[in-house]
Amino acid sequence: TGRGKIHVIVGETGVPFDLTNNEENKKHSMSSSSLDRTINGMETNMLEYVLWNYMPHNTASQGDWWNGEDLSIRSDGNNRGTDAIARPHVYGIHGKGRVLAQSFDMLTSTYNLDVEIDCNKNTGGVPVEASFEIFLPHFHFPLTLMSITPKSGNAKINYIWQKQAIFWTVSDCYDGLTIT
Repeated sequence: TGRGKIHVIVGETGVPFDLTNNEENKKHSMSSSSLDRTINGMETNMLEYVLWNYMPHNTASQGDWWNGEDLSIRSDGNNRGTDAIARPHVYGIHGKGRVLAQSFDMLTSTYNLDVEIDCNKNTGGVPVEASFEIFLPHFHFPLTLMSITPKSGNAKINYIWQKQAIFWTVSDCYDGLTIT
């Protein structure tokens, strides 16, 4: 929802996968790193975005078969840029909460999230809570290696492996967590 109160969505963002003539770089590092930087820019500015594009018949030699661009995250039957696009993010908020900041480091598979909830004192003594649904792709966060560290001890965390998600309920006005 952006930093203000106006909903913003950026369409057709992405990177070409033919940034270099070296086949190995084409498949992996340079394009994935560029795509990661592009998405980090969107996340830092709290913008929603649509990746361009998915073309099922894309090939490295002909691109998208329309104007020769090689932007598809799938080419010659293979996925590309998965390490950059399979990233954690908040996809649902229940209660009066909002995301202050979130960031993901693709190289270390580290996700940081800071949130706030409406701590209006006129609740009649009822504790204020908000729950955040967070997508955690198995690609970066295998169950046996994952560590979740909340900033406060007042958080409840429910991890659902099949959904690749955690449900994080907080009751502090400002809270955060780190997942590695």
